[in-house]
Amino acid sequence: MSLVTRDRSRSYLILAVLFISAVLFTNYLWIKDDNSIRGDGSQNHLLFSIDFYYLLSDILQDQTTHLWTKTGRIIQLLSAPPGHESVYWPNGLNLTAFVFYSLFGKSLLIAKLSLFPYVVILLYATYSIGKWISSGFVGILASFVLFMYPIIFESSRQFQPDLPLTSMVALDVLLLLKSDEFRNRKYSFLFGLSLGWSMLIKGQAMLFIMGPLAMTGYRIFRNSWKASRIQTEQLQNGIIGAIVSILIASLWWGPHLEITMDRLEEHILPNHRAIEAFFSYDEKYSMAGLSYHPRALFHYSVSPVLFLISVLCFISFLRGEARYKDLLLAWLLIPFLLFSFVFTAKDIRFLMPILPIMALVTAHEVGRIKRNGQKIPLFTFLVFFSLTQFYLLSYASQEAKHLSIGPFRLLGVVDGFIGADYGGGPPHKEEFKIKEIIGAIKENADRNNSVKIGWITVSPFRPSTLEFIYWLRMKDSSLNAINLTEMPRKFLSQFDLFDFILFYLPVKNASLRWPQGEAFEELVMAQHGTRINMFNKNAMNRWNRLLKILEEAKSNFQLVREIPVDQSSVYYLYKRKSDDHKKRDLPS
Repeated sequence: MSLVTRDRSRSYLILAVLFISAVLFTNYLWIKDDNSIRGDGSQNHLLFSIDFYYLLSDILQDQTTHLWTKTGRIIQLLSAPPGHESVYWPNGLNLTAFVFYSLFGKSLLIAKLSLFPYVVILLYATYSIGKWISSGFVGILASFVLFMYPIIFESSRQFQPDLPLTSMVALDVLLLLKSDEFRNRKYSFLFGLSLGWSMLIKGQAMLFIMGPLAMTGYRIFRNSWKASRIQTEQLQNGIIGAIVSILIASLWWGPHLEITMDRLEEHILPNHRAIEAFFSYDEKYSMAGLSYHPRALFHYSVSPVLFLISVLCFISFLRGEARYKDLLLAWLLIPFLLFSFVFTAKDIRFLMPILPIMALVTAHEVGRIKRNGQKIPLFTFLVFFSLTQFYLLSYASQEAKHLSIGPFRLLGVVDGFIGADYGGGPPHKEEFKIKEIIGAIKENADRNNSVKIGWITVSPFRPSTLEFIYWLRMKDSSLNAINLTEMPRKFLSQFDLFDFILFYLPVKNASLRWPQGEAFEELVMAQHGTRINMFNKNAMNRWNRLLKILEEAKSNFQLVREIPVDQSSVYYLYKRKSDDHKKRDLPS
């Protein structure tokens, strides 16, 4: 390597470090001024993380348990779902949050900041892959373009596993490339570590890495066939990487392997009603289903302009030459085809791990342009538009986002990304009235030990709902809240243990102070259309049981406080009149 090349490479590395630092700094400022919890996934994982924190803390603080017994309990905890029954959510993200909670304290801000290591991994891995396959220029441009995708920077501000999964997949591909088809033992071992941890973030990691792995295996087989012998060292290193990844992944997937196969079948069988109902998705082989992910990439994940640029660059990439072209195409196309044609469940987030390769392809083709008269204008437009989009989606008011030129919208993302699952816009503080609620409960509590609260809201997955429970669990362990929309079965079975009922209701329905009968049912149905998603299976049976229980319990509770939230909603706090009540034998 010449001195000039080495200096240029160092300059791009410094630029990459500066860019990553700027991303972390701007993200910190944004998150610090924002207390929103957007999307049901983020809300769920916040609850899971705090459950996991307390469970692991109890094990580590137990001074009476032998070291080996304690280790066994930790391993058992890593394989146990905290606060849920799904096999899709391993404890990798919870373990990351545990480290941050332990070091910096338990808060919503710290939970969101625990994603910062994954932001660094994602951007640095993308930069390194770009440098590995082409140049430092391609690496830094790919890293920049990737973070400008709306779904990437929005996901980096909300506590959920999709950005960490995307980061780990990018790291998996980087380490696989650096293993030099498993000739390098160190990187083969590191690849095994990375892939194993990826599987503890989300099992879908294997769907994104199996294409690059297959192409690597094909390359090894082809070279061995030509040489008329198997490269023993490559085989050994590949086995080492596989063993390491399997050992780590088995912490979660070992005990859940059988049920995972059943769940996987649910996502493959066409017209599986439970899956379709949950994801509000038509038929598997309909035009809407087959075109779901291209439309999602266009409208939500990447934005129309950047998506069209990436498509044009992809066509050019197919026609040109590139190092590891087959491996990179396998990373992009195989998951895209699987999620479009095989899996029934559809969601915008599911294809996030292919976004690094989309950014890399875009940067690679821009880097291939030889003429400065063509390269500089395209590069300038790409950077300027990306920064404009980033600013409008991150900081501009709703009115500013509706910029248009004649009949054409300037960005074309207003009706798509804005107002979708990932929200958008400037950071904002939501008023949760947490202190007023806690104060009212403590003021009216009859005892100083644990107080049990039943929380009812007509709208599941409201930020205030989850913020309330999250705040209770983190700030005051003497208060134990159960949310109807999160845990309907537990709510029903433990109703007779509640000391308080906290009911959230829009002001326009304020006459309905106690949840009861058809009026309450109509209110909830108005929020959810014709389905009551919060109850999932056997919805109507549980709904009827709830209405019956509430009607019978009406005389046992008295209203002790009304707490207005804003002009559109209010909390009603009810206290049980007497603790001397008979427990009802409720069916499971």
